[in-house]
Amino acid sequence: MSADTQTTQYIRTSTLSYISRSSILTTPETLLLSGKCVLTSTHLSGDDIKIGRSVCLDAGSVLKGTIVVGKNTMIGPKAEIIDSKLGSYCHVCPSASLTNCVIKDCCVVLPGSVLKNFTCPPYSVVGSENGVAVIVRQSSDNMEFLLEGQCEEMWERVGIIVESEEEQRE
Repeated sequence: MSADTQTTQYIRTSTLSYISRSSILTTPETLLLSGKCVLTSTHLSGDDIKIGRSVCLDAGSVLKGTIVVGKNTMIGPKAEIIDSKLGSYCHVCPSASLTNCVIKDCCVVLPGSVLKNFTCPPYSVVGSENGVAVIVRQSSDNMEFLLEGQCEEMWERVGIIVESEEEQRE
């Protein structure tokens, strides 16, 4: 993607985050992007939204209410998150729905899962069956490494080349 295309499709913030022009920001009283985030056709609506460093929100994802998202977290296409807290190194897969949830560090929420009023322990893979949360497995694998790689792939997919902070200061 050329630099001109990047400029027309994304708004670049001072923290090196990129928000696609097709994203919808509806009255967030507080919106904090910690840096190097990519928001692709995302809808943000709520009172207090805090998004950690190197977070990727994919097309059609929706965040409503009071939201906290830790660093290096991926939120897949058409995922919906309402009044929830996600830790660092998490992956919310496509079409998952979270309402009033706490997802601890290094967790994966499977595609299409519907979770309500649920706390997910760290290093877990969670889904839902008939509206009930189910922990599929717990792992001590190096989820941090895998999810950092996924965030880097997202940057490449949207074609944005971000300078390091040192290059930015020069």
